[in-house]
This record gives sequence, structure tokens and C-alpha cells, in this order.
Amino acid sequence: AKLIEQKRKIRERIDEAEIRIRQIVNEAGMTDLDMRRVERNIVRKKDEKAKLLEEWKTLNVAEYPEYVSLPQLSENDLICPTCGQALPDAVKTEKLVEYEENSRKHRKAYEYDKAIWEEERKGKMNVIAEKGIALKTEITELETVNLPEIQRNIQALWDKKVMANQEKNVATEELNALPEQVDMSENQEYEAFCAEIAKKEEALSTMNTGADYRATLKIKKEELQAELDSVKAKINKVARNVELEERLEVLRQEKAQREQAKANCEKILVLLEELDKKKNELMVDDINRHFGGRVTWDLFAFAKNGGYKKDYCEPCIDGYLVRDTANHGRKIEAMLIIALTIQNIVGIQAPVILDDGESLDPWRIPKCKSQLIVIRRTDDKELRFEVS
Repeated sequence: AKLIEQKRKIRERIDEAEIRIRQIVNEAGMTDLDMRRVERNIVRKKDEKAKLLEEWKTLNVAEYPEYVSLPQLSENDLICPTCGQALPDAVKTEKLVEYEENSRKHRKAYEYDKAIWEEERKGKMNVIAEKGIALKTEITELETVNLPEIQRNIQALWDKKVMANQEKNVATEELNALPEQVDMSENQEYEAFCAEIAKKEEALSTMNTGADYRATLKIKKEELQAELDSVKAKINKVARNVELEERLEVLRQEKAQREQAKANCEKILVLLEELDKKKNELMVDDINRHFGGRVTWDLFAFAKNGGYKKDYCEPCIDGYLVRDTANHGRKIEAMLIIALTIQNIVGIQAPVILDDGESLDPWRIPKCKSQLIVIRRTDDKELRFEVS
């Protein structure tokens, strides 16, 4: 019984070490996924920062087209198209005054358009600079805080695994050092009975062979044999109890293994849910990298019980849900970014019509390769078309 108890305790230590090793390996796998996700984020953000820098340089060296004055009045403009004679001086003067007025309006329209263009260019450059600073901060945090922390966690997990392996090896060596069966040679009661039997048998062999004496010895032998049988019965009973205890121990181990298998299954289910969540997070990062950083997509949300919703798809802009934002201009900007981004992903350049353009600052309209038709309300009394 003592030997069985020793083996049971050692096996429990081995099982605990193996469970810790499996848990550490699983945690290390999840942590490695986090490290790869952080590394991909760093590469993606650096690419975005490089693109923003190129866009800023392009805007910085961009210049508005030079002013082109109206064509000067020719001699044909001062001749009557009907009769071919020179126009009266009053008509000529009127035409010259009209030309000067048109030239002044043309110059004023050019200056106004140039000022609007410069304002939009500066606004776009400021937005790009803000995005670049934000990306630089995020990259620095990922490289100096998040990534080293994950690497330290991985190293700590592997150190724990080495310690668990050492504990398992020590317990295995202790188990191998124990004997397979108990040696009864040290049992004093058993040895005493065996010695007494040998002594009686030796005395019997040297005695007279008389019938009475033999009968007396036979009776004593039977008594001793009865005592020996009683001792053997006790030993068999103890052995039987040991077998029962071994069987009970086997059943307890089977129960513990089933409970552990159940716990392992629940752990696997939790890990599968965590894996599904990680896959969704990676998919969110992969989708959001196409939308420039301002527009993002939420594909799942956490419920009150700690789980998450899989059938979920909501666009966000600047961290706010598009359907919940009260800023109409921000909502229009989000829809425009989504439309242009999907065109880039699919590889088409279809015309885009932007209604309610007055709700959006001109410099906030993203740059696109497609034809963009902006409809906005103005204070002009007549419908006005502008082409840029």
C-alpha cells in the first residue's frame, strides 16, 4: 500500500507537469500569433507612412497653372460683320470697355480659384502631416513597447516549459527507482513463523518414531500449520486488499483522466473560440489596410457574457460608427472613401456622384483617379458648373 501511494503521488506530479507543458505550448502559440500580427501592423503602417510622405512631397511641389489673359481685340472685332465697315467710335469704345471688364473678371476669377486651390492644398498637406505623425507614434509604440513585451512573454513561457520538463524528468527518475513489487523478506512476523516451522520440522526429524510421540507431534504440527494458514490467510487478505486498492487507484486514475479529457475538450473549445477571434482580428486588419486608416470595419463585437458576435459588419470613421455619427459631413466622407476604395480593390474607375457636397470641406474630398461629380448648394442665383 505504501509503494502504491508513492507511485500515485509521483504519477500525479508527472501528470501535472505534462498539463503545464501543454498549456505553455498553447499559450506560446497564441503569443506567437500576436507577435506576427504586430509585425504585420508595423510593416503596413510603415508602408502607409511612406505613401503619405510621397503624397505630401507631390503636393508640396505642386503649382497652380499660370494665368492666361483673354485674347486681345483684333481689327476684325472692330469691323461690322454685316457690312464690313468700321464700327462707330461709340461702339468701339463700348467694346473696349466691355473687354476691360471681362479681363478684370477673368483675372479676379483666376485669383479666386488659385486661392481656393492653395487653401485645399495646404489643408490636404496638414491632414497628411497629422496622419504621418500619428502613424509614427503608433509604429514607435509597436516597436518599443508591444513587440518587446510579446518577446519577453514568449521567453518567459519557454523558461516555464524548461522548468516543467525538469520537474517531469525528476519525477520520472524517482518513479523508475521504485521497485515493481514489495520485498516481504523484512516482514518480521512472516519470518518468525517460517523460522519456527523450520525449527519444529528439524526437531521432529530427530525425535523417536513412537506412535504416541508422532501423534503428539502431528497434533502440534497441525496446530502450527493452522497458525501458519491463518498467517497466510492474513497475508492473502492483505494482498487482496492491495489488489482492490490498486483497482480502486486504477479507477480513480481513469476517472481523473476522463475529467482531464473533459477539461482538455473545454480548453480546446475555448482555444478554438480564441483562434476564431484572432482570425477575425487578422481579417479586420487585412480589410482595414485598404481604407487608408480613417475608415475601418467592425466585423464582430463583444457581448455582455464575454462572447463575441460573428455576423456583424459596421463601417466606422475616425473611431465612430457611421450610422451613429451626428456629423453629416463625416458620414458623406466615409461613404465616398468606401466607394473609391472598393473601386481600387476591384480595379475599376467608374464616375462617382457626391451629393450634399456643401456638407463637406473641399480639402476633405479624397484624391481619386475616377471622375468625381460634386453637387453642392451655393448662394448663386444661377446654376453654375465648375470643372477642375
